[in-house]
Amino acid sequence: MASLFQALNNAHDGEAVALLGREFELTPKQTEAAVTALLPAISAGLKQSTATVDGLGNLFAVMGQQKDLPALYDDADTALGPEGLAAGNDVLSVIFGSPDVSQAVVDQAQKFSGVDSNILKKLLPVLAGILVSGLTQSGTASASPGGPAPSPGMPTPSGGGGGLGDILGQIFGRAMQGSPGTPAGPGAQIPAPSGPSPSAPTDAGDQSVPGGDLLGYILR
Repeated sequence: MASLFQALNNAHDGEAVALLGREFELTPKQTEAAVTALLPAISAGLKQSTATVDGLGNLFAVMGQQKDLPALYDDADTALGPEGLAAGNDVLSVIFGSPDVSQAVVDQAQKFSGVDSNILKKLLPVLAGILVSGLTQSGTASASPGGPAPSPGMPTPSGGGGGLGDILGQIFGRAMQGSPGTPAGPGAQIPAPSGPSPSAPTDAGDQSVPGGDLLGYILR
């Protein structure tokens, strides 16, 4: 999960989180709560939707066919405009499969963040588009030129390895060495959570979600 937080923190020269807050008229605290509530569901959706060759192919197809998608990570105007919304919705159709799942994710995130569900519904495709755009970059860790170098041992996308493989590797649970990603850039940052994810809820008896199946829990 740390890699997705790092990818978002590096987007738009390190200003993505602050820009999202201003765009959706959220305070820094609300922005952090909203993003922290939505990111685990995006991570789970990516994991489940790319668990098969066909699913991974569908994601690559969106990356190849959505002409605006590559620009979303670096260009805030595109990411926050109608092009970014359309590209983000295409991404959601692959990772969640249907609008009903996206709505369930929004409803669950609202419970944990306290942010209005109408705002979360608008934020979700923008956030998904930015993150998947970041996966297409050859070097997401260097997207913010003013940011510090990654921590030693951190799997850093570079010219010799794509961001998609590195971050999908993290999503699939491959062990990461070193500490969570260091925030980069001058803008507001979302810290990678050190405790249980706020979007990994528990049952009424304080029992853990069986198997850690976040999307299964949301849709039950």
